[in-house]
Amino acid sequence: MNLKSKSTLLKTIISQTDNVLTNIPTNDHDGMPIEESCYLDSYIASLTGIKIKTEKGETLLPIDLPLASALIYDEMEERKEQPRENHEGSFLKGK
Repeated sequence: MNLKSKSTLLKTIISQTDNVLTNIPTNDHDGMPIEESCYLDSYIASLTGIKIKTEKGETLLPIDLPLASALIYDEMEERKEQPRENHEGSFLKGK
């Protein structure tokens, strides 16, 4: 993705969010899809816990609960639509 914005703050938010999303497994250790797993809340918390410091030293929490949930559900849906790609974060390889 090539952003047109010059904002380093925006790029940092996107980068950190991307890192968290890519590390969320598709399925939990019992084979349950993350969206239906008891671990979903911990992954939502990992997104809402992203902290960004501004140039002024202020700490921002840019992702709220509804956005975190939407991002995870969207990520999982996109993975389902691309079944040939094996997500490294999945506990069940090939699924």
